[in-house]
Amino acid sequence: MEHRQSTTAREAALYAAINAGMLREIDGGYDLDQFHRFWADYQEGLADQRLQQAYDLAEMLHQERKERAGDRTYYRRKYRNLLVSALVGALLGSILTILRLAL
Repeated sequence: MEHRQSTTAREAALYAAINAGMLREIDGGYDLDQFHRFWADYQEGLADQRLQQAYDLAEMLHQERKERAGDRTYYRRKYRNLLVSALVGALLGSILTILRLAL
């Protein structure tokens, strides 16, 4: 089995451009000026797109965190109110039991 040397994304793009006939052949080589301009613009656009994806993900996670915080607050209040109701009910039950026994 033949071992292939791995290529970078830039090398793969360059080979594809050469194979597609997009680069002019000059003196046994290729005119790479246009490819270098293309690659710089492509990398800049790709970086902007990835940065926007990161911002979108951060915003989504922030919204999710805010929703979870709201849920926690809601359930904390709900269970606190249930606990207070149970304690008040137990206290009233105890008072009524004491009064009933006293009569």
